Amino acid sequence: YDVIVVEGAIEMMPESLPAQLADGGRIVAVVGTRGLAAKATLYTRSGDSVSGRPAFNTHVRLLPAFAAPTGFVF
Repeated sequence: YDVIVVEGAIEMMPESLPAQLADGGRIVAVVGTRGLAAKATLYTRSGDSVSGRPAFNTHVRLLPAFAAPTGFVF
């Protein structure tokens, strides 16, 4: 794809999304953690690498399928 827009917040970028991008393709996603402010981020693919840069702070609902796995909590 040339552009992927994720319409909700994600806690982590899964490897499967950037793998679907064409060279020069972009992903727009809101990246953050549960209950905290998040950043609208633009990811760009160049060859085999993907880099991201934050654009602005925002808050949108987390997409459950993109939640980070829970680790040990004491």
